[in-house]
Amino acid sequence: MEYIYNMKKMNILILTVIFMLISSCSMVLPTVEVDFSISSEIPPDFDFLEIRVFDGTIEKRLELKDIGKGFSLELPKNVVLGILAFPVKDEKRLTPFGAVYPYSTHLDFKNGFTALLIERLYRGSLDTQAQTQDFISRFNWPKLVDLCSDFENPWDLDAQRIITAIASGRFKKSDVRLKQTL
Repeated sequence: MEYIYNMKKMNILILTVIFMLISSCSMVLPTVEVDFSISSEIPPDFDFLEIRVFDGTIEKRLELKDIGKGFSLELPKNVVLGILAFPVKDEKRLTPFGAVYPYSTHLDFKNGFTALLIERLYRGSLDTQAQTQDFISRFNWPKLVDLCSDFENPWDLDAQRIITAIASGRFKKSDVRLKQTL
């Protein structure tokens, strides 16, 4: 009798583990089709826009010649990503416009800086994709976007200092400062 009782407990445990594995996979896999718009500040004489997004494992790229209608990307749900749009002129990539997804779906010049920070954090991480996505998603990106937008040109900020502070988990408002010039 005790043997049957232990077998029932074991079966329930096994079924619970299987259910948890299936549930966790379904939480990671869902994606959503997201529509993006692009600021009219983009130089009018570009050859095309190179759209780029990297989630820690997969890089998606597409070329866009007409920005009037924007573009769509299939992206993982609930994952913070830097969406970048590089104007390309004569085979040279210019400063990217960007958005911090899921907080924004409109790419502009100032947010290109923050979107590039996110991409650099993904590319520089030695953790698994899931760990990196979790770490990046816990950071307060809307606050950083606001801090950076206080500067006339966020591209003059010390990106390496900000990335190092975020990656170490010790980011402070004072880490957002202009690059030191000699």
